[in-house]
This record gives sequence, C-alpha cells and structure tokens, in this order.
Amino acid sequence: MNGKTITFSNGPTPAAAAVASGSGVSGNVVNDGSGNSTVYLNSATTADVLKAIDLATGVQTAVNTSGTAVLSVTAGDTASSVVSGTLKISTGTATDLSITGTGNALSFLGLTGPTQNATSFDASRTAGAGGINGKTLTFTSFNGGTAVNVTFGDGTGGSSRRSIS
Repeated sequence: MNGKTITFSNGPTPAAAAVASGSGVSGNVVNDGSGNSTVYLNSATTADVLKAIDLATGVQTAVNTSGTAVLSVTAGDTASSVVSGTLKISTGTATDLSITGTGNALSFLGLTGPTQNATSFDASRTAGAGGINGKTLTFTSFNGGTAVNVTFGDGTGGSSRRSIS
C-alpha cells in the first residue's frame, strides 16, 4: 500500500524492549516509523489492522521512542474505523485505493475488476469499469470479534469520498 508493507504474524506482540531500534509498539502493531507495520494476530483486533492500514496510507504517523509508538492522525484526515458495524478505510485526502495480490486472492475477496482475473484492483474516487461502488464484502469474525460487512462507496449519496464504507 503506497509502497509500504503490512505483515501479519501468527505470534504474540513483542514487548517494547524487544522491537528493533527505531520501531515502536502500539496495541498489537509494531511499526518502523516509515509506514511499514507488523500486526500480531495472537491478540490483534480489527482496530489494530485499521491502524496498520492508516500508517501505510499516511493517514496516521508514528513517533517511536524506546520501542513505544505514539500515533497521531494527519491534519485533514480521518482515521479508519468501524462505526455501527460499517468498516471505513481511509486512504487520506487525495489517494485512491489500490490492492494487489497473487493467484486468486483478489477474486476470493470479490475484487476482480473488469477482467474477472486481474491481480490488481484499483478503486478510484470516480466510478469506472470494475468499480466497487455499492458492492459488499463480508468478513467473518476476526480473533473472536464481530463479523463485519464492508459496503464500498464512491463519495456520493452520503458515502465519504475519503473512506470506503
């Protein structure tokens, strides 16, 4: 995402003293201060995944000191969130969403674009061929939490242009 990497690790979140120099822990996410993060799935929540997405898109920034991260939302942006069961992923004030994967990863998520077998998917702020406006993606329970339906919007009819809801 924006040249940044989000890694998911099937393990416990390390203590602040155990992370690499220059990195920091916030919740169950370790970030390198440059937008790259690792989400530790043994204790991670949806909020931790959204935090990693925001760090990658630049919606949030991290100041890492002694292995601890203090996050702040970039002026003019809104952090990604779950509100009343709706997942809102913020891509910043001027960034379109682009997702890439290998094999059938994107088609498994229902993000196949106009060719039905693409390995990349772009959701621009304007509607176009292969757009996802109005489509719903369902996530089952994450780490024992509540299942979430994601309905994508294009910024019209009350949906935010800065978020996918």
